[in-house]
Amino acid sequence: MPKIQLNLFPNMNLRDTIRTKSIKVSHWEYWPWQLVYVPIFIQYGWQSIKYGSFAYPTIINRPYMEFGGIVEESKWDMYLKSPKNNTPNTALLPSLYEKEEWESFLEKHNLEFPLIVKPDLGMRGKGILKINGIEELMEFRPCSKYKFLIQEFLSYSNEIGLFIFKNPKSDQWQISSIMERKFPTIIGDGKNNIEQLIRKNSRTFLQLDRWKSQERFDFGKILREGEELKLDHIGNHRLGTKFMDVQFRNNEALLKSITKYCEQIEGLEYGRLDIVFNSWEELNQGENFSVIEINGANAEPSHIYDPKHSIFYAWSGLYFHFRMQYLIAKKARKKGRKAVSQAKAWSLLGGYKHTMKDLD
Repeated sequence: MPKIQLNLFPNMNLRDTIRTKSIKVSHWEYWPWQLVYVPIFIQYGWQSIKYGSFAYPTIINRPYMEFGGIVEESKWDMYLKSPKNNTPNTALLPSLYEKEEWESFLEKHNLEFPLIVKPDLGMRGKGILKINGIEELMEFRPCSKYKFLIQEFLSYSNEIGLFIFKNPKSDQWQISSIMERKFPTIIGDGKNNIEQLIRKNSRTFLQLDRWKSQERFDFGKILREGEELKLDHIGNHRLGTKFMDVQFRNNEALLKSITKYCEQIEGLEYGRLDIVFNSWEELNQGENFSVIEINGANAEPSHIYDPKHSIFYAWSGLYFHFRMQYLIAKKARKKGRKAVSQAKAWSLLGGYKHTMKDLD
């Protein structure tokens, strides 16, 4: 009697679907953020009751951020107010069509490829692209509802998310979180092709469909043994970058360096700085670094997403930071600042939802 073989996964898409769901269910970092934030919503609700308004985060970080950095903040406005020596060269993306016009624009703003384009509004890495040449730039068609920025691509060796705030009790700056980004990378073995190597790692596997839709690579190509291929250049968690907890890097020199930067920005008192730099030694000395973005009231202490941390550790970190945010807001109110109205806050949330949907 012939041996009967039962193939439980005759369709590779079904197998991939099951694997995808298994990874996302078993690793809390992939859970929907609304689910992760359930305890924080409760905390936020209680703090809103005590404050008298759920719009209280909009009172912080002024005048640097119009709405405290909660949602719908203009990155362009913040770049204009940031220290020029440590800010990427950035311009508003124009509506141009001819190659000569683009070349003239890039020359005028001293921009060279590769470049980054990103929406002026938006969060969580939505709408961010790396542009490698003039033809790609001419073909790029951003969502017409929003302004987009075009920015130099900085090739520093390291990238971190560093959370810093001014302690409401001591009025001293405090670094509370340092996360280092590990970009998705594969290393050739001379046998497996790019797709096979991507499939070997859960984190890169989750991005495979996206990279295929973008026709990013020749997936059948076999890399030489030891050959390294960086799969993405956008350091966003949802795009496959691994977040590593490196709080052991915190020291007095680093605090002094970052404090010096923050004190050049009028009103900044709470947020996460996304920083690129050459070496830790130079960063500690305040040299050769650039702050590519600052997130305010909506910022997370992103070291919590290190895979070694449990959901309970994450909740503890989030609770602490939202508690500090509340205390900073209370102190700002005593100084005479006012949060936006609750009607305005609802309007901002509504705009944020539309923005994130449009940028999908």
